[in-house]
Amino acid sequence: MSEKKTRIAIFVDYDDVCMALKGEDQNFPRPADILRPLTEAFLQQGDLVFRAVFADWAKYPVDTVELAQGLGYMPVYSLTRSRSRKTSVETNIPNAVPIRLALEALSLCLTNATIEKFIFVSADREFYELVDLLRQNDAGVVVAMFERAISVEVTEISGCEIVFLENILGQPRNIGPAAEKKTDWTAFVRLLLSLELRYGYVGYRGLKDKLDSSVGCGPSETDKRRFMDLATQQEIITLDKMENPKNPEFPLTVTRLNRKHPMVQAILKNSLKLE
Repeated sequence: MSEKKTRIAIFVDYDDVCMALKGEDQNFPRPADILRPLTEAFLQQGDLVFRAVFADWAKYPVDTVELAQGLGYMPVYSLTRSRSRKTSVETNIPNAVPIRLALEALSLCLTNATIEKFIFVSADREFYELVDLLRQNDAGVVVAMFERAISVEVTEISGCEIVFLENILGQPRNIGPAAEKKTDWTAFVRLLLSLELRYGYVGYRGLKDKLDSSVGCGPSETDKRRFMDLATQQEIITLDKMENPKNPEFPLTVTRLNRKHPMVQAILKNSLKLE
């Protein structure tokens, strides 16, 4: 008797992955360059009984949709730009593809109890709420992203399997922050220092929620996550795990000033002089 295979649904954010892989060659990538390696990699985990790929397909060559269908994927259209009737000015629709993807995944989870695992493929970071909701419904979840795009929130979620797309699709060409402008970390370091002195330790999410224009951070949730990611990448802060007394299964991520960093040392030294 053959062993029963896990029934899997895979959701691919084609817009984000395609943009991450896009280099000087405008003919690369094409659907086969993305979807065929993904299919071969994840078939090892079970049967891909539901395959959907999301994009604003109007941006791609006319045969792109047919090629995606030929590879066994259902193309789902998401409008990423809109034009007002009164003017000819086009405006971006933020997060159009991730929002449509999330809605489709939640709908499938609620209407098809036979799906045992959900796989999300993206170059985006904004998936931790979706993963959390699916985990609450006892669904297995795999998040496949480029390593630099994995957010702390995603890695904190218990039971979420992380797969690095570098191992499947190769190295990204256009991922991560654009040319990084020099950040003045003074206000941020002083904020974290004051919280450490007051509370002893500072949770990642608590610190993120306190970020605003006073430390050079934008107002949106995306701005705050990118700011924290940049602080981590530049080693201004370090992240540690600490036992969560309220829920031991979900340890807390604690943020600490990296007092060995020369810039942090200089800011702390100047702060003490001001006092």
